[in-house]
Amino acid sequence: YGKFCIYIVRIKLNWTDAAAACHQLTPEGKLAEPASEDHMLFIRQMTVVEFRDVGTQTVWIGGVRDNVTNKLVWASSGHVITTTSWGALQPNSPSKGENCVGLEQDAVNDVHDFKCGQLKYLLCE
Repeated sequence: YGKFCIYIVRIKLNWTDAAAACHQLTPEGKLAEPASEDHMLFIRQMTVVEFRDVGTQTVWIGGVRDNVTNKLVWASSGHVITTTSWGALQPNSPSKGENCVGLEQDAVNDVHDFKCGQLKYLLCE
């Protein structure tokens, strides 16, 4: 997409290990950080195609909760996540430790906050 190669890695890792795995694939690699709604739409459509044979799956993307502001930001830039693609009542649980961001591939393909230790596929760019 644009200047980025975007790819799904079909191994399940926690958010920290997923971010490290993207970086290991290429020196500038990171979990995907869609910078626009068009970019978000592209990766949402990409996950639909990738997982059409296995049903609902979730992929980690590059959002994480900032410890100082308590806002969800893109890990590489620190910019606040402004997507309109949040799921209903999302983000919803900083008090429950849901400090990392994933894209849930389902009927609506929306963005959620999750516990960082959960194992999910990764979406790298």
